[in-house]
Amino acid sequence: MLRLTDIKLPLDHAEEALAAAIRARLHVGAQAVRSYTVFRRGHDARKRGAIQLIYTLDVDVADEAKLLQRFADDPHVRPTPDTNYRFVRNWKESSRR
Repeated sequence: MLRLTDIKLPLDHAEEALAAAIRARLHVGAQAVRSYTVFRRGHDARKRGAIQLIYTLDVDVADEAKLLQRFADDPHVRPTPDTNYRFVRNWKESSRR
């Protein structure tokens, strides 16, 4: 899964504009993008008349390794980091050893 950052769209964009922005950023067709989830959505209100939404997306693509190689120099296309929770070891158990 890829993490795309800094996807900018107008405040009143249509739902399908997000999928189109993903395809445009990655330069792939519709069949290459399997699914996507919004990780974070922020607002850029620095220009009063042109407020934008800025997305961070997790995108499942068909050929992830090829895209990562193609965008190796792009800081806005990276592998999705592992965010799974890991249990902390019990302090009493670790001090007995």
